[in-house]
Amino acid sequence: MITGPDNIELLRMLTLHKMLKLELQGLKFRTSALSVLKKMGYKGNRKTVYAQLTKDLGKEYEQS
Repeated sequence: MITGPDNIELLRMLTLHKMLKLELQGLKFRTSALSVLKKMGYKGNRKTVYAQLTKDLGKEYEQS
């Protein structure tokens, strides 16, 4: 069971990361992960946002 705001946010970011990876492969979602991430402050196209998010999640794992 996932509890706590930090863990919920981490799960959300992991989910968006996987969604964006699928979007890069051609899968379409009703709400694009890219648009959600851009609202959160990420900039660029799918590939650059994916690289930024991968880097950020790597830092997140190191802190845990």
